[in-house]
Amino acid sequence: MYYIESAMAGDTLTEAKKKHNLLCNKLDGLITKDSFQSIKRMAMTYLVPKQVEKAKCMNDLLHQLEIKGVFSVGKYKKLRELIQDAGIGIGIDDIEKTDKEIKIIMKSRIDMQGMVALSSAEESFHASRDLI
Repeated sequence: MYYIESAMAGDTLTEAKKKHNLLCNKLDGLITKDSFQSIKRMAMTYLVPKQVEKAKCMNDLLHQLEIKGVFSVGKYKKLRELIQDAGIGIGIDDIEKTDKEIKIIMKSRIDMQGMVALSSAEESFHASRDLI
C-alpha cells in the first residue's frame, strides 16, 4: 500500500513538471520576435547581458531564467511580472492557467502524502498490536 501511494505522489510531480514544460513551449510559440526582444531587455534585471545575448529564442531565455531561479515549477510570479513589465499581455492567461493547474496537482500530492503517513501509522499500529 505504501509503495503504490508513493508512486502516485511521484506521478503528481511528473505531471506538474510536464505542465510546466508545456507552458514554456507554449510561450516560445506565442512570443513574436519583437516581443522577445522586449522580454530580453527586461530579463537583464535578473541575468547578465552575456546570458541574455545567448538566448536565441524564448525557450533559451526561459531556460536561463530557470537556472537563475527566477521561476520554477509552480512559481511564476516573477515570470508573469517580467512579461507584463515588457508591455506584453501574450501568455499571461496561459501562465495563470498553468499556475492553477499545478497548485491543484501539488495539493493532491500533499493530500496523498497525508494518506501515506496515515497508512504507515496504521501499519505500525497493527504490527504493534500483533506483538501483544
